[in-house]
Amino acid sequence: MDKQELLNKRLNLIIGPLYVKVTMYLMVVSFFYNLPVTNYSLKGSNEIRLYDVLGIIICYLYIKNFGVLNYYIKQKLNFKFLNHFLIWSAITLIFTGLFSIFFKSSYVAVTVYTVLLSLFCFFLIRSFSFSFCDEIQKF
Repeated sequence: MDKQELLNKRLNLIIGPLYVKVTMYLMVVSFFYNLPVTNYSLKGSNEIRLYDVLGIIICYLYIKNFGVLNYYIKQKLNFKFLNHFLIWSAITLIFTGLFSIFFKSSYVAVTVYTVLLSLFCFFLIRSFSFSFCDEIQKF
């Protein structure tokens, strides 16, 4: 068994459970319908969207299967570049946090961190869906 077959087998095990598939389908639906789950008020009127809630499950799956998914991401050129962009964005958030502390504007930092978390979740669901589609094409 070569590396590609082993990777495909591991990806199939990750995507196999029903809750992963349901999460992926709901995430795709939430991209188009932008469904709010609840409201909160940090400054003004804000909403927690369905993709924010599902993003927690996606991040859990990523952390749980870090090695396999990073190997898959590094194999795909567009995923690799987007991963580099996310890392660069996370590094620049250090400066955003420092400036928000210096200027006493925590609202900006919270907003920026939330946007980066959403972008990270979008990236992860794209990786999951591409690996799911790769697996379906084999049949």
